[in-house]
Amino acid sequence: MRSLALALFALAAAPAVARDVNPDRSPSIGVKCGVIPPILTAPELLVRIGSGLAFGLFGIYTTIDGEAQTLVAPEVLLELREGRRSTPYLEAAYLLYSETSKGGGADKMDYFALTAGYEWKWSSVELQLGGGIQFLTREEKAPCESQPGEWFGGCGLDLETPSVLPAIDLALRYRFW
Repeated sequence: MRSLALALFALAAAPAVARDVNPDRSPSIGVKCGVIPPILTAPELLVRIGSGLAFGLFGIYTTIDGEAQTLVAPEVLLELREGRRSTPYLEAAYLLYSETSKGGGADKMDYFALTAGYEWKWSSVELQLGGGIQFLTREEKAPCESQPGEWFGGCGLDLETPSVLPAIDLALRYRFW
């Protein structure tokens, strides 16, 4: 008799659990870290549209010794479980990086990144951790400008950027509602 009562209770509770999982449409804001050459951390905004699909944008603008660095990266995130549950995820991002020197020359690099990992969700905080691969899709280097007194004629070591790099996702976000 007791097992029958437990079975009936389980059947009655099952629909309540299913109704509790609503599509998540809450925006999140946070910080994204990883292998984002050469900037390693950037603010991020992520907006979920439901069905486990989210669109985001992360980027940063900084100046160091008169050289400006800009990173802008749109991203698409597919969460494999709907609702506000911790979930595995798949993500694709396109990273646009530019560095402008004091002399006016600019280095530009574009990367396409594919990552997979896990996203832990609590009431107002999300933690994302994953890895994958990123591909260099474009690289333009500014002409080398030599300045008197600079090492190697002001050009430094002209190393080739690898066309394939590891991608590491680490994001900490605050959920608005």
